[in-house]
Amino acid sequence: MGLVVLAAAPVGGTVAGGAEEPRRPARPQPEKDTRMLLVKGRQPQVAIFKGQGDDLSVEKIVSALGVEPAHIQVVDVSKHQGRLPSKGAIIVGSLQSNRLVEALLEEAGLHSQYARLTQEGYLLKTLDDKLLVIGKGGSGTLYAACDLKNFYFRYGEDEIGVPDLHVIENPVFKYRWFWNWDSRTHWVRAPDRKLLTRHANGWYPHAYGNGRELFLRDFKTMLDFAAEHHINGVIVWGFLRDEHGGVEAAKELCEFASKRGVRIMPGVGPNQYNGFYYQGDHKFNSITWAGDRPYLRALGPTEGFNRPEPIPTTLCLLKKENQSWLRDGVNWMYDNFAVGGFDVETSESWVCQCEDHKRLQRGPHRFGDVELAQRIIMEEVRKRDPQSWIVLNPYDHQGGYSKEQLSKLVEAMPESIVLWYERRAADHKGKYPGKRNIQHLGWAPRGYENPNPSLEAYKASLENAWRNEVDGVMLHGEGGAYLPNFETVYLAFSALAWNPKMGLDSLEDRILRFRTVNKGALKFRGDSSP
Repeated sequence: MGLVVLAAAPVGGTVAGGAEEPRRPARPQPEKDTRMLLVKGRQPQVAIFKGQGDDLSVEKIVSALGVEPAHIQVVDVSKHQGRLPSKGAIIVGSLQSNRLVEALLEEAGLHSQYARLTQEGYLLKTLDDKLLVIGKGGSGTLYAACDLKNFYFRYGEDEIGVPDLHVIENPVFKYRWFWNWDSRTHWVRAPDRKLLTRHANGWYPHAYGNGRELFLRDFKTMLDFAAEHHINGVIVWGFLRDEHGGVEAAKELCEFASKRGVRIMPGVGPNQYNGFYYQGDHKFNSITWAGDRPYLRALGPTEGFNRPEPIPTTLCLLKKENQSWLRDGVNWMYDNFAVGGFDVETSESWVCQCEDHKRLQRGPHRFGDVELAQRIIMEEVRKRDPQSWIVLNPYDHQGGYSKEQLSKLVEAMPESIVLWYERRAADHKGKYPGKRNIQHLGWAPRGYENPNPSLEAYKASLENAWRNEVDGVMLHGEGGAYLPNFETVYLAFSALAWNPKMGLDSLEDRILRFRTVNKGALKFRGDSSP
C-alpha cells in the first residue's frame, strides 16, 4: 500500500494581491492548513513521550523544532507512570516500545490499520491536541519521525505547526538500497579530496586517498540521509582498507548504520576483488593470503607468457585451503562487525585454467566458481545470521549466459537475493527468475558522473520493476546530496522505491515539499547555508 493522506496540506501557499510597502516585506506565516502548533513565540508547545529505544526518532523531531533541546520536555514512558497532559503531546514509538500506543490506537480507531502495517510501515495522526508518530517497528517509527519533519512541518516567522494528519504508509519494495565504492563516494564538501573517476576492477586494486576522517564523514552523512529517506541497505565496496581506518573505522560505521536501521553489506570477492579486506596487509585480503602461497593462486594468461601463470590478484576456488579461508572470513566478519549481509561478486570474465577446473568444466564454463563461492558463503552465513541479505551477481547484463542457464543458477541459490542489472530505463519486460530479486538501475549516475535527474526515467524504471514483481531496487549512492541534481535523483528514487505507483505530479509535489520545508527550517534557525 502506498501513501494515504486525508485532509493533507496542499503544496505551496497562496499569495494575496494588492500593493505592499517596499520596505516592509510580508512576514512569513504558518501555512493556513496548520492544525496543531508545536512551537509558538519560539517556545515549545508540546512535550514528547517516547518509547524505549526510540531516541533517534525523537532526536530527529527535536532537531527540526528550532529551539534549544533542553527547553523541550522529553519523557521516557518506560520510566514514567503519569498520565498524558490534557493537550500538547507528541507520542513516539510502537506498540512494543511505548505503552501509551495501545490506548491511543483505540481512541483513534486505528487498530485494524496498524495491524496491516509491515515492520517498516508507520502512521502519523493528529488526535485532538496530540500528534501520534507511530511505527510498526523501530525503523517504521524512525521513518515516521523523519517524514514528519521533512514533509509535514509548517514554518512561520516564530511558529511551527503541522496540518491535520491521517497518514498511513507501507513500503512496496522490501529492498531499497544504495551501492557505493568508497573511492567514488563524496557526501561532504572537501576541495582537496581524491575521487576515483573510472570503474574499478579486480585486476588493478585502486587506492583510497582521503583518510579515515573524510571516509567516516562521507559515509555517515550518506547513511543518515539514507535512513531519513527509507533506504534500508547499502552495499559498500572498499569497506575495509588500511587507508581509511581499517577494522576500527568499519566497526564505527556499522554501529552508526545499525542505529538507523540501515544494513551495511560489504562487497566480498571470493576469487578476485581482494576478498573481505579490500586493501591492506591482512589475512582476509586475498592478495596477502596468497602472497607466500602461490600454489593457491588461480592460473590464467599473463602478459609475456604463452602458458597459464599464477595471478597475484586471484584465487583458485577449488583449493581446499581457499575454501576454508572463505569460511573463516565470513565468521571473522560476523565476529567483528554488525554487518547485515554481503554482496558476493565472483570474477565474471574468466575461470582458473588449472587441471582441476578443466576436469570440472568439461565444456564452456558457466557458473562453476560463482555457484561454489555462493554456496560456501551461504552455508556459513546461515549459521551466524539466517536473516542476513546475501547478494548473488549473475552478471546478466554482460550477455554471456542464456536464460536457461541463468534460471538454473538462481534456482540453485533460493536464499540469495539475485541482482539484475538494468542498462536502460525500463528495458526489462517480464518476471525475473529466482525467489528474491533486486533490480540495479545501472544507467543511473555513479559518483563521478553528472546526473540527469529525469523524473520520467526513474518513474518508468521503478514502476516497471514493480510490475515485474521484483522485491527491491537499487542505484549508486555515491554522489552527495549537497549537489542539487544528486539530491533530486535520490528524492525521486527513494519516493518511488517506497511507492512506485506514485504519479509524476505527486512525485514532483513531494520533492517540492521537501525543499520548501527544509528552506523554512533553515530560515527559522537563521541559517543562510545553501
